[in-house]
Amino acid sequence: MLPLLIAIIQAAATLQGTVRAEGSREPIAWATVEVVGTERRVAADVRGLFTMTGIPAGTHRIRVTAPGYRPGEVDATVPAAGTLRLDLELQPQPIEIAGIEVETEAVERAAGAVGPPPARLDSAIVRLIPGLAEADVLRALQVLPSVQQASDYSSALYIRGGSPDQTLITLDGAPLFNPYHLGGIFAAIDPDATAALDVWPGAAPAAVGDRLSGAVHIWTREGGRDRLRTRGSVGLVSSRASLDGPIRGGRGSFLLSARRTYLDLFTQAMKAIGLIDRGLPYHFADAHLKVVHDLGTLGRVSGSLYYDEEQLKNRDPLDLGDPRFDDDFDWGSRAAALDWRQPLGGRFLLEARAAFSAFRSGIDFFEQEDFGGPIGEPVGEPVQTMRGRAYMRDALAAATLTTYLRSHELSAGLQLDAYRLEYDVDTADDDFFADILPEFERSDRLTTLAAFVEDEWEALPSLRLRGGARVLAADGDAALLPRFGLAWAASDRLTLTLGGGRYAQALHSFRNEESILASFLAYDLLAPGDSAGFAMSEDIVLGGEWRDAATRVRVDVYARRFRDVPVPPLPADPLEARL
Repeated sequence: MLPLLIAIIQAAATLQGTVRAEGSREPIAWATVEVVGTERRVAADVRGLFTMTGIPAGTHRIRVTAPGYRPGEVDATVPAAGTLRLDLELQPQPIEIAGIEVETEAVERAAGAVGPPPARLDSAIVRLIPGLAEADVLRALQVLPSVQQASDYSSALYIRGGSPDQTLITLDGAPLFNPYHLGGIFAAIDPDATAALDVWPGAAPAAVGDRLSGAVHIWTREGGRDRLRTRGSVGLVSSRASLDGPIRGGRGSFLLSARRTYLDLFTQAMKAIGLIDRGLPYHFADAHLKVVHDLGTLGRVSGSLYYDEEQLKNRDPLDLGDPRFDDDFDWGSRAAALDWRQPLGGRFLLEARAAFSAFRSGIDFFEQEDFGGPIGEPVGEPVQTMRGRAYMRDALAAATLTTYLRSHELSAGLQLDAYRLEYDVDTADDDFFADILPEFERSDRLTTLAAFVEDEWEALPSLRLRGGARVLAADGDAALLPRFGLAWAASDRLTLTLGGGRYAQALHSFRNEESILASFLAYDLLAPGDSAGFAMSEDIVLGGEWRDAATRVRVDVYARRFRDVPVPPLPADPLEARL
């Protein structure tokens, strides 16, 4: 308590503001703001907001830097106490590309992170990383050393030994259940709508959500505030277009982005002109809508909507026009998030979020058993050999209060999740489908409550410490999850980090990771854990990073242990394992 009391007594002025791109005035994520000639340095958040405390009175030179932008400097006269508002704009500076060599700072060490930092990528580098036929948000993460994939086919993420259901993926704060297209070949997130990604492979702070393995936070970009802009492209797999611009005289902005594959339209056109006999009746589509509006001094409210769908509608092979013979496969996700952020008096920041996320799927497969009619026409009713329905929902409410002191950053928060999970699979007597997916019917409802408190302490200009705890409660069970982190600047070029913690998860996947099909199908169906309580994991990560003007080398050594993880019985032959 003594360091905290001293920090409160010695509190000086606060510098608070935003960092935006010149012209469009879009926020610049994770820009570094520093007072020249001092050790005072902070990183803006993903929306460009920064808060720097403990600045002595007087005129100071403020420098701002960010990858892809020209550095900027400005003089600021700081009062003896109180808060100084300072909004900064940087000029974009294109990243030079010579031949096939790309020099960039895109995978950036988290400035000011306490402990092993997350990996951070912006939209520019996501579009540069090769994907499968086109840029892909999730495949871009697979170049990171902590992330692996099951196969070249799947974009599902395996982070430091954890399975995909043990990695939390959020879009603007709304958790996504199955963010994939075509069984996992492509991510169901438009790279043109993406602003930045934050990947925690381990040693996560207490504010990061409840998964055993890691967390991936995806943030959509805000629209420009100066004029209307359009963007579009035609790729080998899909076409996409976006529109963004200002609202209410630049006090806010909107973004509308949509993407659709044209395999069905293209093959239908080829069939119509006689080049092929049958079309491919499959398509996927996704869309993003985001609206942001400023509220008072540095306050903002934003709303996001997300939609994705896939459909495979297989007409009867005899083209009889009878819908009873049609096979329908359709699935997709919906998500919505409403965020409110309001600084209070310069030293407090209140953030609140309400979000809704759902995934639904339906499968109807028919088979005609008797084709003994005239000229081989079917006789009798078609037999439905498989019928499947799945629905997963998470309704979320969360709030976080952060306090900025001279050498401490205190935060506390709550999060409530209400899950609804319903499944009904009927495979009749068809051996083919029964061997892949067993029949089952299940309905679950689960409510979880998480609370956390955490302190980041700048003990010395070269030493930062983080300590906190998270509590997860559900169905009468509760788990205490301590977290810690340390970052020591041993020299101007060498930084050593240490972090770790305990993690819990209330949901688990039905999917059998031993099945050979798990390497090709990424979708998960989730259910609450059994009577044993939460699945648990612990990790500890020791890291070091050396850098100079042109080179950066980082090495992490980690250990992770999983406990009480529900797994299906191991099959004698993976080829015979059900999905």
